[in-house]
Amino acid sequence: MSKKFGVLYLRVSSEEQTRNFSLENQKQKTTEYCKNNDYEVVETFIDPGRSATTIAGRPGLLELLDYCFKNKGAINAVICYRLDRVSRNTLDFLEIKRRLSECGVKILSASEPLESEDPSTEFLTTILAAIARMDNEVRKSRAIQGLEKRLENGLNITQLPLGYVMKKDLSGRSVPVRKEPEFSHLQKAGYLYMTNRFSMKQIADFLNEKGVRTMYGHELSTNSVGKFIKCEFYMGIIHAKRRNKRYKGSYEAMFSPEEWYIMQEVAAGKPLGVKRSQRYLNFPLRNFISSGLSGEMLTGSYSKGKNAKFGYYYGNKPYKSVRKHILEDAFLAVLNALEPTPAVIESFGQVLHDRYSEKYNQIKEDAKSIEDNIAVQKMYKVKVCEQRISEKIDGETFNGEYNTVENHITVNNLARNELTIDLCNIDIALNFSKFFLEHLSNFWRVSSYEDKRRLQFLLFPSGLLWDFPGFRTPKLSPLFRLKADVFSNPNIFIGEGAGDRSPVLACWLVRRPRLLRLRSVRHSLLAA
Repeated sequence: MSKKFGVLYLRVSSEEQTRNFSLENQKQKTTEYCKNNDYEVVETFIDPGRSATTIAGRPGLLELLDYCFKNKGAINAVICYRLDRVSRNTLDFLEIKRRLSECGVKILSASEPLESEDPSTEFLTTILAAIARMDNEVRKSRAIQGLEKRLENGLNITQLPLGYVMKKDLSGRSVPVRKEPEFSHLQKAGYLYMTNRFSMKQIADFLNEKGVRTMYGHELSTNSVGKFIKCEFYMGIIHAKRRNKRYKGSYEAMFSPEEWYIMQEVAAGKPLGVKRSQRYLNFPLRNFISSGLSGEMLTGSYSKGKNAKFGYYYGNKPYKSVRKHILEDAFLAVLNALEPTPAVIESFGQVLHDRYSEKYNQIKEDAKSIEDNIAVQKMYKVKVCEQRISEKIDGETFNGEYNTVENHITVNNLARNELTIDLCNIDIALNFSKFFLEHLSNFWRVSSYEDKRRLQFLLFPSGLLWDFPGFRTPKLSPLFRLKADVFSNPNIFIGEGAGDRSPVLACWLVRRPRLLRLRSVRHSLLAA
């Protein structure tokens, strides 16, 4: 009997190292199989810690394929411990099997003997590959469900922050518990920081003096203290960022929610003693509008009356206040003044269509270029075959050129498939943009606190100045500067500084021909 030659392929992922799939175990089993079936092992290829769900990022497998093509006819089989070591993706497994078959190489399993090559064996091989794929998907689904269940039970699924350590409870679950004395030192540092008398550098020095270290054994920096202060885990909340959800923890929190929010206020430089919901969410113009008397930012709070509470924006030095609804109504009037005329909307729509067409055409050009490359490679493949038929090139040269062309075609097909046209519906985008530009005040009125703040600073990056009463002429963002000459109402600014208009808004009072206005607006939008 002639000697048969084989190569070993070994692969593990990190989770499988403890489940009898270690490299040493795989090598022992495959070597024994080769010895019992008269295969001489000529090479071993290894992919340590690589996933089998895809062939991408597996250098060992790529080296194996190259080796078999270079030694075509000299290798009889690739021996692996199980078929799922090659791939758990059925299509990938069949593609690898096809490529190896072109070299006269078959795939053998040391634990699933499939020596014969009859149709039933081919069918069984495909079924085993599909079972491996299903097994992988089932385990993946169970792992996700297990993580979700752990989060719902108030337990973490990521690394614990400083001050905690994992321990088994009576039911055998791993739960976070206090790590003393680190927990007590961090808790005391938090209470010190709440007094607003210590900087982050002083807190870091305090913790370093107490021997608290990072997970890598380094001393704490101000950046480390900043992360400690902002970490929601310490107030009993687990934030799953990938799921964008928060879960109530079932472990001992280091701080109460009220204490944690106080630390956030100190870190943000805000005064203490006022509830966060009142200070922020109900006063969107706070720290956005400045007092025309002193230049400092207006703050906001409620004043309790006899039968109700009343909101005020106010500034100090000297103290001056304005009712909340008066200031916000005045701001809405400013937004109404910024609403553009139909001519601006028409020009904006044309610009949006132009940008959309430009992007769409670029994607079509890229797709055509890839198609042309594929066509050229296919023509070259035909030419190589014709040269081989006419014996203008020898077999070795033909094989090398043919494989090179096949690889180029495969890569181009992959690029073509990944080149997807992921463009939004232009009519939906245009209608929303028109609604936004025509209804700035309504958009601000119904938006959340965060969206209101974004819109305010989008329109007025430097904020507004309130003269008790009336706004001074603001400085608009670059996106709106050249559009100002066609905005509808230029007389909304009635403050003491209204006569001192900035060059940006001076064009509000200049009447230009309609054609010139359209061209200037279109030019500004294209530049933006």
